[in-house]
Amino acid sequence: MPKLNVRQIENIVSIDFWMAGLRENGSNLPPDLNDLPEYRRMVEQLAAVDATAVRIMPENHNCADLHPWPTGLGRHAEANLLKALVDGLRKAGFRSYYMTHAWISPFQIAEKMAPMPYKRWDYPYEQSDRLIHHENSPYSNAYPCVHSDPDFRDKWLALMTEVVSNGVDGVYIMPDEYYFKGHNLPKTDCPACQRGFQARFGFGKLPAKPEDTEAYRKWELFEYEKIDGVFRDVAARLKKIKPKLRVISNGNTAMVQFYNTQLEHSMAMDIQGADPSADAGDVYGGETLDVGGHAALCRRGAGAFGEGKMLACMQWLGITVNETPDPIKLYGYLLPHVMEGARYVTNYRLNYMFGRRENWPTVIAGFQRMRLLEAWGLGRSRTPAKACVLVSRASEDWWQVKMDGLIGGDAADSSRSTVLFSEDPSLGAIVKSDADARARELNYERFRGMAANKCVEGLLMEQGIPYAARFSERPDTLTNLNSYALLILPFSYSMSRETCAAVTAASEAGTKLLIVDQLAPTDEYGTAHPAPLLAELVGKPNVTFVKSNLAREGMKRSVRLKLADQIKALVGETGVRFDARGGQVEFLIREVDDGSRIVYLANWGYEPAEPALGLDLPDGSYRTTICGGDAVVLRRGLVDGLPEADATAFKRLSVPLAPREVVLAHIAPAAETTRAISKPCIAYKIMGAGRMDPRMALEYALTQIKPTDVVNVGMHRGDKDDMVEEDASIVRELLNRRTGDAAEGPG
Repeated sequence: MPKLNVRQIENIVSIDFWMAGLRENGSNLPPDLNDLPEYRRMVEQLAAVDATAVRIMPENHNCADLHPWPTGLGRHAEANLLKALVDGLRKAGFRSYYMTHAWISPFQIAEKMAPMPYKRWDYPYEQSDRLIHHENSPYSNAYPCVHSDPDFRDKWLALMTEVVSNGVDGVYIMPDEYYFKGHNLPKTDCPACQRGFQARFGFGKLPAKPEDTEAYRKWELFEYEKIDGVFRDVAARLKKIKPKLRVISNGNTAMVQFYNTQLEHSMAMDIQGADPSADAGDVYGGETLDVGGHAALCRRGAGAFGEGKMLACMQWLGITVNETPDPIKLYGYLLPHVMEGARYVTNYRLNYMFGRRENWPTVIAGFQRMRLLEAWGLGRSRTPAKACVLVSRASEDWWQVKMDGLIGGDAADSSRSTVLFSEDPSLGAIVKSDADARARELNYERFRGMAANKCVEGLLMEQGIPYAARFSERPDTLTNLNSYALLILPFSYSMSRETCAAVTAASEAGTKLLIVDQLAPTDEYGTAHPAPLLAELVGKPNVTFVKSNLAREGMKRSVRLKLADQIKALVGETGVRFDARGGQVEFLIREVDDGSRIVYLANWGYEPAEPALGLDLPDGSYRTTICGGDAVVLRRGLVDGLPEADATAFKRLSVPLAPREVVLAHIAPAAETTRAISKPCIAYKIMGAGRMDPRMALEYALTQIKPTDVVNVGMHRGDKDDMVEEDASIVRELLNRRTGDAAEGPG
């Protein structure tokens, strides 16, 4: 086992004050937190999971509408619990981040709060005009507009400023569970939004209702931008107060992925990812794929926030609470995130992690695996992507708006706020009714773009083809498209001329294009181009157009196999080959800058699997270290159990996997392995039984080994009488050369 002392990934565990033994009112705050046995146990548990930081989330205080420090913003504890906990944990070696709900004072008026749980879905999570007009509504107070009125922004900035003044190292810039934001257009009376909308897009009034018009589509984009702007402004101001403050952009994408409710949430990953103040973006949840959902969402996150600027949000309710112990629920959740570049991990929350004693070994082993990946060089690695998927948020949205308009006004309006607080009961009748086949058909069609993107991403994950993801609406990230062998456009209903120019330039530089279904008939606002932008590319030698509605046909085996074969043929030889052989196996790979490879394999099935793996490695000998099962025990040998094998042996091999097993493998050049070992090493068979020239073999060995290592040369003197003297002469020459080079120095 190598020393697991690389700590580049910030492992953050969510805690509450009660876990440290502190009462909500602060009446039992001691001079030294170590006097509290609950605090000491909490610190021990944080160390056990190799945490580097905590996320202080005062949920009990939120429920009591109580701030955990003295403040003029509302009711508060007697003592400054926040500063005491931050200072104590810093002494114990942990950084502190802060995250809170916003259904508290000063955002809601204490005397007018709806009863639990309804206040959780009131201002600022929902605009008031979406709530107070319902019959028997628990909401009665109308609050200012979240988007355009400064009321919420100023109060949120005041709260976060006080949080920062108490010494935290970072903040989650949005409240928890920040899902629902949009105005209810038929009942919207917001002069501030009207002024802002006119300034942004030139319209003198707000759209009257949701419909497939230029004004409405631009209104939806306005809502995306405005809510992002609120938190972007607060983040920038906090950075001026504390330049080294770490800002987490935590727009919740889980509901978007589960329910296809992007328009409802006003949370657009591509827009949030452009915030220069954000140190990391939350990739909470996963895409709804058969395998690889977490990794796929991370690749979108990298396209939005940038490589290495992602935070994985671990929801432990589905891992250790009310669940049969099943290690893959942890390993298959945590490890794909970090394999795909997440450099922050949030764990919700400490008491769930240690809720069941029988799970403790797995919990601890999961984070040991994460640190093992770091020891292998994960922080200096990259996914060897030869293909890139161009996802289009505008295409998904404006196609949905178009279908909503065809269904009718009621359904279009009710496509929002359907998860927690349903504003329009007629939606259920429309979706479930058997009377109107056209309505059912169009409801299915609404999500055509989302389904197409996920179909392609799912195929790539199942086939083990490393790929990257970019957003069509972020032309600033599309400057290197020609570095990919293949660019896939699963559903480009909407595209700007700037993005089209980037796609065209990549094609002209030699990148192959696979365009599916749509040829960009509309611009980034959903307004029709005079002619589809991508139509001019169809028919060119390196452009393939597939006219297929993947939302309807993408689940058919024949369609999936044909599309997978097309993708493989177009992307060409990548040096990486994978075949699940009928198993439900997830495969990820990273290339490290020292020439080694890190492989992740997860058998999500309940039967054994034996996928085939092929890697084209540079000539030489490689050592493989494997970590599988449920214990962090390392073993050697991916190829026939041999600890070391020639590069050719990795071109095709089978990897047996037990049911629900996750295996990590590190394939490293043998010389790199010996240099990483602190003890002296002995090298054998460097001449390959006469297959290598003696000078070349000895020169290679002497340049790779450490000063304390030994090269053991086996030879048959019958081949040449003076063989020993000749080899010794070569070694003396090489050693003298090395000594001379060292004396001359780098100049």
